Amino acid sequence: MEELQPQGIPEEILKQEGSMDLYRWGIWFVGGILAGIIIGVIVLSAMNMQVPDMLGNVAILLAGALVSLISGERIANNG
Repeated sequence: MEELQPQGIPEEILKQEGSMDLYRWGIWFVGGILAGIIIGVIVLSAMNMQVPDMLGNVAILLAGALVSLISGERIANNG
């Protein structure tokens, strides 16, 4: 199976050894924080506690960052 290459990273950086590992860690980090926020909001809502609006704003920001990490250049070229 062909390995997927990130679309938002310049070729010069992809040629450097270890750049893909850093890229993958960044995706895991942003995705993990986003998942933690979503789970936290669900738990707080289930406990009938008020959820701060800031968590929703940060989640939207992180979701946008995750999309741009995964397919940034494709979106920039098509839009």
